[in-house]
Amino acid sequence: MTRSTSGSEMADRDDDRYGARSVPSSIVIGEGTLAISCAQQAMEAGHDIRAVLSGDATFANWAARASIPCMGGVEELSSFLKTEPAEWLFSVVNPLILPADVLGRISRGAFNYHDGPLPRYAGTHATSWALLAQETEHAITWHRIDDGVDTGDVAVQRQVLVTPADTALTLNLK
Repeated sequence: MTRSTSGSEMADRDDDRYGARSVPSSIVIGEGTLAISCAQQAMEAGHDIRAVLSGDATFANWAARASIPCMGGVEELSSFLKTEPAEWLFSVVNPLILPADVLGRISRGAFNYHDGPLPRYAGTHATSWALLAQETEHAITWHRIDDGVDTGDVAVQRQVLVTPADTALTLNLK
């Protein structure tokens, strides 16, 4: 019995055989140095960062130096995605709730970085809440973005220890 091969599987095989691979296209949304670091790591992994969305001058300046368009708002990103599709979206230190029309234009997946274990510390200020609760462990989480706030399926979660000397800043830096 022979197995049928789809056109995309054959194209993938041909790409592998001839050394050509499609370059993953991504959007990065967020603020500050953590968003920059994630965008740089995505680029080092071979992603084409099509655009960033940020109101943060540090991230916007980084994007300008890297010749990456910086969108000033969700509406601008939505318009951009109508003509410039992207496979992946990474949300890192992002205070915005993304509308369905933006998420619907991302073909392979949208993921959010959250500074706490989910679902226990969904929402903002997770490190501060963990310290107030005198937690001895905390976590960072990457999860799929869905229509809720920090409710998507967890993709990766890494535990960190909380020491008595920790502050919200030191816990965020872990």
